[in-house]
Amino acid sequence: MVMPQTDIETLRAAYEAASRRDFDAILRVTHPDFEFKTTMQGTHRGHGEVRRFFEDQSEAFEEVVYEPEEFLQVGDRIVVRVLVRSRPTRGAGAILAIRNGHVWTMRDGMVARCESFPKPAQAFEAVGLGDRAMARENVELLRSGYDAVNRGDHEAFFQILDPAIEWKAPDRTPFAGTYHGHEAVRKLLDTYLDAFDDLRLEPEEFFDADDRIVVFVRETARGRGSGVEVQIRVGHLWTMREGKAMRFEYFPEREEALDAAGLKESG
Repeated sequence: MVMPQTDIETLRAAYEAASRRDFDAILRVTHPDFEFKTTMQGTHRGHGEVRRFFEDQSEAFEEVVYEPEEFLQVGDRIVVRVLVRSRPTRGAGAILAIRNGHVWTMRDGMVARCESFPKPAQAFEAVGLGDRAMARENVELLRSGYDAVNRGDHEAFFQILDPAIEWKAPDRTPFAGTYHGHEAVRKLLDTYLDAFDDLRLEPEEFFDADDRIVVFVRETARGRGSGVEVQIRVGHLWTMREGKAMRFEYFPEREEALDAAGLKESG
């Protein structure tokens, strides 16, 4: 079962609230018996203990900014890789930047539990992904592919695609059809880029389904000639094999991508 997108939005808002030290906003989305567990500082239960923990952290750091880089839903839990930038209250004023891993458990649209790990890999291991290194590698591979497209390095992008890739866009979308192999996909990409300037693909969420990965993507571009900026949120479904993308399918509606991968929440 995959949790609804609103849970991801709740977590995004919680990180934003933590960055601006709006502890009331954080507690409003947590259950009264919310449990917050850290490796070094123990477990804090209930709003009172959690608030005191946050206030103690505020005294130790002049500034703390949380930048979630990846959300991965596994069963009823959400793993987040987050970049934490902090400036200690005492010291030379240098900004420290580290990556942590968080595992969140949601219940009825609210946060029931959060466990913080010093390293993202530990968070993935905690939800049973330690023995599924290939799934993690596939997510990182796709992330590098999106980065390559955004910086205009198309050769690097095609390195992640199998030479026999099947690329499919539904009939109701521009450039509809099924394309086979690097040459056909390259021509499709060139045609798309002829129509738009400043294309950016920002992967917002990844959903693991064994050899398939669903990605929720925010796509922005500017119409060539018109100069009109377009922004849409779509779903991508990738099928991976031996470190390469074998198949790609584009969905205008994100939930359709989840459904195609067998991840759509029942009920």
